[in-house]
Amino acid sequence: MKRAGFESQLGYRAGIAVVRSAMSSMQALGGAGGAWLDLAIRFWLAKGFLIAATLSMAMHAPLTMAFASPVSPTVDWLIASPLGATIATVCPILLLVGCCSRAASLPLLFQALALQGPQGPSPLHLFWGVLLGWIIVHGPGPLSIDAVLSRGLVSTAIPGSSGLGQAVAIATRIVEPWYRLALRLWIATAPLAVGAALFARAGGAVRMSLAPWLASYPDAAAAQPAVSLAVASLLICGLGTRAVSILLALAVPISQAAMQLDERLYWLLALGILILYGPGPFALDRLVDQALRRVDRDAALDDACLPHRSPRGPSFTAGRP
Repeated sequence: MKRAGFESQLGYRAGIAVVRSAMSSMQALGGAGGAWLDLAIRFWLAKGFLIAATLSMAMHAPLTMAFASPVSPTVDWLIASPLGATIATVCPILLLVGCCSRAASLPLLFQALALQGPQGPSPLHLFWGVLLGWIIVHGPGPLSIDAVLSRGLVSTAIPGSSGLGQAVAIATRIVEPWYRLALRLWIATAPLAVGAALFARAGGAVRMSLAPWLASYPDAAAAQPAVSLAVASLLICGLGTRAVSILLALAVPISQAAMQLDERLYWLLALGILILYGPGPFALDRLVDQALRRVDRDAALDDACLPHRSPRGPSFTAGRP
């Protein structure tokens, strides 16, 4: 009985070690690939906005406000002016090279969420807005001019520059966990809308009621209602977030996605944030990680208390004076 109990304990510890190793590998992958993901987000956002600006100027069809407002005529006039064309062209370039990325993202965010072209609102704009929000909150990443300049702000003689850098860093630490939570819940609305078809046969009506500001599967994605409901539940709870996000990414066919510049590409970039950076502290994954750390620590203490064989002979060293 003691032997069986000892073997089961060894199997339990081995399982815990495998889970911990997998989680550590994913965290290491995030540390190595996060910078490249930020660069990819900036590149594809800049490309999308530059294409939109080029088509708008070539067709002489400037963007307009997507909803009625007292300031709509003024905004439409400003967008159609040379200043508006300059902003629409320069801001994506600044975003691409990572210079003043947060400031350049603000007018682009307004363009993505409040403006529309002659064909009406585009489903891409919501993805653009979500990814631009990530850049504003998280920053452009280490592969940017901003990262190089921020390292020099600490030692520069410009008054207030050091305090500005510290304030931005503190704001990022405070806001980013909440944005990761919001991103996770927003992505969960896509499988949730599909899973709701289990309870409401009018799946199209359910999606229409959720559609305007919520996520939706790319049209080419394979989605089953039962599986989608389980996936949405895991994302909302933040349990197994990285694994669930990988499954969602694998469900999207990516052939020619970059060529067509459709929502599949930006859907994968949004999922990449959860895969590489994780769900954040407001998730069950963090509690699981803390529990596994405690188990590892307790196991290490138990092993330290076990008798060890002496290298000089078969006898045990425990209890010797």
